[in-house]
Amino acid sequence: MGGKTRQRRWKWLTGVLVVASGASGCAAPGGAPSVPSGLELAIADGDHVLVVDPANGATLHDVTPYSEVKRLAYRPDGARLAVGHCFQNRVAELETGAYTQVAEPITSASCPWAVAYRPDGLDLAALRPFRPDPLAALFGHLTVVGGNFVDQNLGRPLPAMAYRPGGGEIAIATPQGLRVLATAGPYATLHHLPTLTAGRLAYTTDGARLLATTAQGLVLLDAAAGYGTLSLEAIGSITALAVDPSGQWLSVATPNAISIRRALDLSEVTSVATTGVRDLAFSRDGTTLAASEADGDVRLFRAPDWVEAAPIVTSDRVAEIAFRPNGGPRLPVLFIHGHSRDPAEVWFEDGGGQAFSKFIAFNPALAIDAFYLKLPLHGNSFPQNQNRSIAEDAEDILAAIEGGLDSHGATQVGILNMPAYQAGGRVAIVAYSQGTLSSRYYAKNLMGSRSGGVTVSEFVTIAAANNGVGTPLACGDINEMDRARRQLCAGRIGTTATSTAACGSCAQQPPAVFSQNLAGDDTFISDLNGHPFGAATSCDVNFQSALMAPSSRPTTDPTGILYVNLYAATGFLPPLTGDLFVGGAPQHGDCLGRRVAHNPAPDAINFSFAGVPVDIHANLPHEPDVICTALRTVTDHQAPANAGQACQGLDLPAP
Repeated sequence: MGGKTRQRRWKWLTGVLVVASGASGCAAPGGAPSVPSGLELAIADGDHVLVVDPANGATLHDVTPYSEVKRLAYRPDGARLAVGHCFQNRVAELETGAYTQVAEPITSASCPWAVAYRPDGLDLAALRPFRPDPLAALFGHLTVVGGNFVDQNLGRPLPAMAYRPGGGEIAIATPQGLRVLATAGPYATLHHLPTLTAGRLAYTTDGARLLATTAQGLVLLDAAAGYGTLSLEAIGSITALAVDPSGQWLSVATPNAISIRRALDLSEVTSVATTGVRDLAFSRDGTTLAASEADGDVRLFRAPDWVEAAPIVTSDRVAEIAFRPNGGPRLPVLFIHGHSRDPAEVWFEDGGGQAFSKFIAFNPALAIDAFYLKLPLHGNSFPQNQNRSIAEDAEDILAAIEGGLDSHGATQVGILNMPAYQAGGRVAIVAYSQGTLSSRYYAKNLMGSRSGGVTVSEFVTIAAANNGVGTPLACGDINEMDRARRQLCAGRIGTTATSTAACGSCAQQPPAVFSQNLAGDDTFISDLNGHPFGAATSCDVNFQSALMAPSSRPTTDPTGILYVNLYAATGFLPPLTGDLFVGGAPQHGDCLGRRVAHNPAPDAINFSFAGVPVDIHANLPHEPDVICTALRTVTDHQAPANAGQACQGLDLPAP
């Protein structure tokens, strides 16, 4: 059978110990992560559909009624597997309890080219040859069965298709270029790119970008703004493409290598030599990448360090592979970065300690789907953004959560418009630095304006500029051109004198205003907080203000938002051990009381963290206790009793 034994074997790689994972414990950092147990991997292996446990290589099901199996696709809830087989030129549906056939909804004139389920699972789509007479298969059709039937001629051949998350659009590679169709009504063409001849297609998890492979390489399209080209990477022939459903990674295979990348910015994290990859697939939780090679092996790699586990050996006729979704609920978490550090620096890179992305990958039981919002950066390197307000960032948060137009006029899908999250109806937010203000602006002024009601479950802030900043480093230029910085500084300069005077001492004679202030720059923070600066507000450790936690639970709204605020412990007197941009409580760093990270809302839960290495502000989101506290809060839907013990029960990445 293709030159290899049909018996399933498990090859152990030299020096790699693979252990089936059991109950999560407080694992010592540095151990090689194992492939999680409980996963199912379907393999189109010649005349078999093999369903194996990738943790130990065991065959769970060997489905044999079909010949020349070429296409596989699981329904999003994992309850059905669509199988495209060539001997009878059909697409069958199997229930995934015993993997027995329950339907055969689509027939073809030859091998189906592609099979996919709509994100809500109500429609099954196939690209198929269509034969109008016995002579030849002359046309290629998009055929969709289920909630909205269609059978549309789009040319021959039709090598690839992909549903945009949300399910409202489907992209199809046709001989006349890329077409994007609406999935309601008659499947009208929304966009047509006649010069783009694609071989494979995949949307990023947020639906904002579409990846397309061409003869030249990898094309990145702006799916939110008319499918304009964002980038072209000339890497030549691409044999396979996969996007991690949990939002963190993507993978691209060329004839000689597998490139594993961050989905956020397509930056490569590692590359693996191959003997020719036919297909790639990520597990639903993003922890495992499977790659089928030309020699019949299915290789397995474990996030986040992409340690290789032992391969599954098959015949040499593997066509496609697919991980079964487990069907359980998953939590969407929107990560929002700050003023001048991009999301890769904050959430993916280790900085002075660890990275959120690694903790998520090491702990799949947390069931987090990560959405990394990429906001315009500020500073001297980004003069094009100097007129941008923090409120515009909040518009992008609104679009990311509830869909619709963002601040650039692009149309986003919106997390809560994706079928996977509609039942829960909430998004958790983890925000850093300036991102905490734009997020709170969203919660106070924009939340629910497109979807209705409270949309946020937990709101975790890290190094929050709750009262702004006031240091000479941040606010020292009276001619400051960057509007977001002026708003962060409450519209007034910071000097050595203002940062050494007692808190509240300059309330009656505040520092000079910036010369470039626009209307509202000097009141942005006080308007957001609902109170002015002064000794009775930001300077008094006993001051309380419910307005700084809008829609909070349980006082303001019993089913509202949980606010958990994480900051570095106070230490502004020599030696300076505190956060130089925002403080803890009480306040000692600005006469106006701008440098207070403490959230005084009665419902807000505040945690301070000592011993953060300098640069403290930059390193706080890389502290293990901070990461664990944030992740525990959003997944447990309550703050941990002790932030210093939040990592107990979690697997820790190697430092």
